[in-house]
Amino acid sequence: MANPAFPVIDVSPTKEFFISVITRDVTLADAINDLVDNCIDGARRLRPDGNYQGLTIEMELTDTQFTIMDNCGGIPYDVAYQYAFKFGRAAGAPSTDGSIGKFGVGMKRALFKMGSAFELQSTSENSKFKVNVDVEKWKRLTDIDGKDLWEFEFSELTTGASFPEDERGTILTVYPLHSAISEEFKLNTFANRLADSLQSSHEQSMENGLEISVNEIQLKHRLATLLVSDQVRPLKISLNYPLDPDHPDPAKDVTATIYAGISEPNLAASGWYVICNGRQVLRSDKSRVTGWDETTNEVRTPKAHYQFSRFRGYVFFESKDAESLPWNTSKSGVSSESRIYQSAKIEMIAAMRQVIDFLNKLDTESDSEDTLLQAAVEKSKPAKLFSIAPSISFVFPTGTPTSQPKSTRLSFIKPVDDVNFAKEFFEVSTAALAGGKAFEYFLAREKD
Repeated sequence: MANPAFPVIDVSPTKEFFISVITRDVTLADAINDLVDNCIDGARRLRPDGNYQGLTIEMELTDTQFTIMDNCGGIPYDVAYQYAFKFGRAAGAPSTDGSIGKFGVGMKRALFKMGSAFELQSTSENSKFKVNVDVEKWKRLTDIDGKDLWEFEFSELTTGASFPEDERGTILTVYPLHSAISEEFKLNTFANRLADSLQSSHEQSMENGLEISVNEIQLKHRLATLLVSDQVRPLKISLNYPLDPDHPDPAKDVTATIYAGISEPNLAASGWYVICNGRQVLRSDKSRVTGWDETTNEVRTPKAHYQFSRFRGYVFFESKDAESLPWNTSKSGVSSESRIYQSAKIEMIAAMRQVIDFLNKLDTESDSEDTLLQAAVEKSKPAKLFSIAPSISFVFPTGTPTSQPKSTRLSFIKPVDDVNFAKEFFEVSTAALAGGKAFEYFLAREKD
């Protein structure tokens, strides 16, 4: 408790410092993704059954302004007044089960990063409001004692009304843009990078019917599939992790569903995909973060290379409480220090090892005339992840090869003059052809 005999030291941050801190280490694409997260949480509240057919999120990027609009239910007045604009998640803030964008810093961080003024208008079931903020003027707002005022004001407000579902939604406009943001928005490459980021991050929501567009270009989701047949079946296991084993709280439990299998050979697409509450945070990861090139519990995994280009692994972390999930604050990766992620990673490595063993055998088979594994792969068809039956192991044919290798590679090194002599003798143009002819010459004379 403060001693009344001494003055109190004011340690509150300046607005300039606060804005600098929260915007410095987030990319522009990640900041915009935070805004999309908030829209999707609105869709979750509006459609708890997960059917997002008819719901849309539209973004318009120009060199003068940024706009994002949705029809995902809007922000209720009491939520806007008490929680949505606070810098950080306030105690008592309403939660959405399985949320991906919590009312913390995401929305404000994106607004401050992009421009010097913004307008937010939203219509919900029983209210409608508009908030206009000139950030530069807001920075200078103080009370009668000269202390910073951390307040926004409603410019329009209607409460106690009733608005139909097709009128509910939010429109957010940032104008004018900071010069650096304006220059970035001018680049076609940025719009393409943003679209790619959004497609990757929100595949599951788009699979559920949500439509997302950037500059009137409709984004397309990539349907996650694994090859399945009677002989080839992916691993699929589900695990439950309490956030605090010593103080169980089902509302904070995290469920991890792990899939490991094969798909078409594509090195860029191979690797692990990590999804938290439907929000993809890692895509085709082939690093030690997801267990490549590691030894855990005596299970050794190799570095990623083309031989494993068919490997696909997916981990879906789900929790009613988004703060329990093992993602970082920008939702651009996992929190490797998370006890939950460390436990799941052990299972990921064990699952990956099974698929890698199969791919090694598939590669070895290519040097023989046996086609047992290749035939099994060719008979397999892509299946949606959620249609795949649980299996504690990756299943593939383990029968004995029908034949031993019928051929092998033979190579040797000889002096250049001798090789050139052989090329002239056999009238061929390459050393490899000369070597083959020399071997045939030997067999014709010495083999009975």
